[in-house]
Amino acid sequence: MKVSLGWLLPAVAVATAPAPVVPTVNGTAGRRTPAVGGPDWDLRHDGEVLFCDAIAVTDTDLGDIGGNECRRSWRYAVSASCSPVCRAYDLGQQQQREGHVSLYARETCEQRGRSACMATCVADQLIATGGTFDPVKDRDSVDFISSLIFSYGDSAKPETVAWFANITDAVKVTGRNATVLGDDDAKQASDSLSGFWEEVCASGGETRFGAAFCIDEFKDTKDPSANVHFAYLDEPKETKDPTANIHFAYLDGLSAPSFLQRQTSPRVGGAALRRASRVESKTGVDSVRRWLEATFLREGHRVAHCSEQ
Repeated sequence: MKVSLGWLLPAVAVATAPAPVVPTVNGTAGRRTPAVGGPDWDLRHDGEVLFCDAIAVTDTDLGDIGGNECRRSWRYAVSASCSPVCRAYDLGQQQQREGHVSLYARETCEQRGRSACMATCVADQLIATGGTFDPVKDRDSVDFISSLIFSYGDSAKPETVAWFANITDAVKVTGRNATVLGDDDAKQASDSLSGFWEEVCASGGETRFGAAFCIDEFKDTKDPSANVHFAYLDEPKETKDPTANIHFAYLDGLSAPSFLQRQTSPRVGGAALRRASRVESKTGVDSVRRWLEATFLREGHRVAHCSEQ
């Protein structure tokens, strides 16, 4: 597949520099670096751009009071509410992979589990799904996390890895604007994001998250697990060690480590985040959908870089 990288990051070799100098999406010079900031920084940054910056623009008569309140709520939701739970969850999942070095190393680089946990946790606070987020005990949380994890694998495909690796502004890509991205890249963005929703909603559409985010064309009500692929969990099979193909606890029903069981699900701050982000407006759910798309592109960028190593 031909990929136009006019707005992306062509890897230009520079003899006197240790890293290639490249333009960002808006033409400003910069250096290509993989996975800047990590999942927590990514989703908080994109949330502030999509929700808080918009409030600052509309509330010109109040200065940036609304924008600052929004940013404080996002910092709390990410750092104090969701990050401790998802950090414990990620450590627990990595303990399950200690018997297989390649799986452990891949997740250390890609951070698919951490990213999916954080995205689901914050999304739960943004839309008030009516349940209690828990990455181990709550079935809806478990299923939606797993559906996100599988969707991230699309960025490692040979035909799309270069496109994902060169994304510099995930929020702009979610706009699918041909004037900003160019016709070819706008189409690639549209195709990739449609594929994201198709995969997520096929396997997670029956959860309370799917009920909130999945439109009918992406739902598979007959068999919600039909499009789930387990290659990410099962590969590679290098040894006959019985622990080599250990699956995630939330898929196989394995007991979670005791330290993870002691973690409480984030409950405080959800109402404040919704109010400060003004999610209850007519376009609120659409904005959260776009934010989830940005988290997919961010994680896709990370996975693509890891696949190149």
